[in-house]
Amino acid sequence: MLPPNYIILNALRAVLNSFQSKTLYLIGAGASAQYIKPKYNLYQDAIQLLVDIGVIPVANSSTHNLSEEDFHRLKIVGSPHQIYKNIDGNIFIDQAQMDYSDYAIHFTPSILKLICALTYSLDKYPICCPEYEIFNSMHKDSLIVTLNHDNLAKAFINKPRLVSLHGVVTPEMKKTIKANLTDIILYEIETPFLQSLYLATKENEKLLLNNGEFLTFLNELTVNGFNYIILIGYSFFHDGVDAYDSLTFELIREYIVDHDCKVIIIDPSPYIIADILTKSINKLRVACYPIFWNKLCYALWNINSVRKLFNNRFNGTDIRRLLHFYNYYPTNNEEKLILEFSDKEQQLIRIIPDLYLKNYPKSC
Repeated sequence: MLPPNYIILNALRAVLNSFQSKTLYLIGAGASAQYIKPKYNLYQDAIQLLVDIGVIPVANSSTHNLSEEDFHRLKIVGSPHQIYKNIDGNIFIDQAQMDYSDYAIHFTPSILKLICALTYSLDKYPICCPEYEIFNSMHKDSLIVTLNHDNLAKAFINKPRLVSLHGVVTPEMKKTIKANLTDIILYEIETPFLQSLYLATKENEKLLLNNGEFLTFLNELTVNGFNYIILIGYSFFHDGVDAYDSLTFELIREYIVDHDCKVIIIDPSPYIIADILTKSINKLRVACYPIFWNKLCYALWNINSVRKLFNNRFNGTDIRRLLHFYNYYPTNNEEKLILEFSDKEQQLIRIIPDLYLKNYPKSC
């Protein structure tokens, strides 16, 4: 169901207003949904990976101690086996009904890290990426914090104030992983860039403090006064009961309480995220926009391509065109739009790629 037009326009106004003020942007999987579909139940994918490469490492449960990080990752990726802790905090797995593949996945932690790294990264970057390029217009003192691993933010945002909180996997890194999969799994090799990744697990302060970008984030929260906090396709990795990004959640919650800044949530289901925050904050100034970020950015990108906007000033034709582009967003990058526009507008749509190349030569 499409949102009313006024919600789309109000969301656009909120984003454009934030570009004039010091803002903290938290970018989640929803911002990259056009390129990487959010997926967490990866257990069967891990099984298939072992089948495809024809290697199943011999795992001995008696010599492998599962860490807290492994415990949460196994739950997140959908392990069908019961995993529990005893009163001493030791982690145990019900090994009944396990085959060799199950043993390998549960007691060779690098396998799950590998499947997550391959799933949440790109083989190559898109030519253009409106969902991230839009931030090149943000205020010079604003900060972008991305929780995604795809590196799209650093590839398309030409701003120095950008933090990849949980690490990234570039296409080059992904290519290296694929080329060495068998050896990495067979000999349990954890490459340096895998060690720095926080993949499908619960945040742990001890581990994050070893991440220089996390320390940058902490410092920014300490010294900067943001007027807005905007969550885009990000829910603190909440599973309905708990936030796996628990440390980020606590830091943002404390910041909102201490600074009374306005919160803006852009997500298809923003009220769930707002509810997560309001349960711990009595007074919260929050605006929810139940829209898709990729559709909004795509629409804005296209009208900018047809007619370069001056200081984001829209006329009636611009607004009508933006709403059309939002409502008829293609589900595939190669798909052509077929809109009920006038002949003149159809002509403009057909020449959009040429105009885009002229206006944005750096990215395309």
